[in-house]
Amino acid sequence: MSANPVILQSEKLTKYILETSVYPPEAETLEELRNATATHSWGFMGADPDAGQLMALLLKLLNAKKTIEVGVFTGYSLLLTALTIPDDGKIIALDPDRACSMNTISNVSYYDPS
Repeated sequence: MSANPVILQSEKLTKYILETSVYPPEAETLEELRNATATHSWGFMGADPDAGQLMALLLKLLNAKKTIEVGVFTGYSLLLTALTIPDDGKIIALDPDRACSMNTISNVSYYDPS
């Protein structure tokens, strides 16, 4: 769960709402990547699943086919975008930190859509 303040003051209620009403559910690969990101010393920079769902919804509503990702960190939102946009879509990802870029390539390459 996020360290960010939430409107609901009950951590249990927030967790229940996210687990039962977020649609579509977070892909297993995304959950694994998010959990791995949370263990990183800069894990606070990772996206929360509810923010990811909002981003996926916006991408679908816009029928986005081309996106630009500025700052990739571990690649959670990059992978989320890749899973959301059509197969003929295109993503340009930029990060000034080469280590983050290489880590993201490794994380995103791990995903096997078959």
